[in-house]
Amino acid sequence: MRIALITIAGFALALFALCEVGLAYPVAWWLYLAVGVAFAVGLIRPVPVNGQLARLGTLLALLAVISVLYFVEWTTRKPFLRDLATSTSA
Repeated sequence: MRIALITIAGFALALFALCEVGLAYPVAWWLYLAVGVAFAVGLIRPVPVNGQLARLGTLLALLAVISVLYFVEWTTRKPFLRDLATSTSA
């Protein structure tokens, strides 16, 4: 179950990276949150922290990648589409 969850989250993260960098289309924050939670559930187990330092390091690296994908404005189109999305939904 954990392997399937990590695999699906990995495919979703790759798709989001393609949308952000390749297509210059911003992905919603809640989708990144869902991927981050999926990685956390798939990687972290209920054992002492000393036994899973590599898993925690992997999770922190994935969360850093997710943060970079969301916050970096790859093109000038991304801020425009973000502003457009917030103005039409309000």
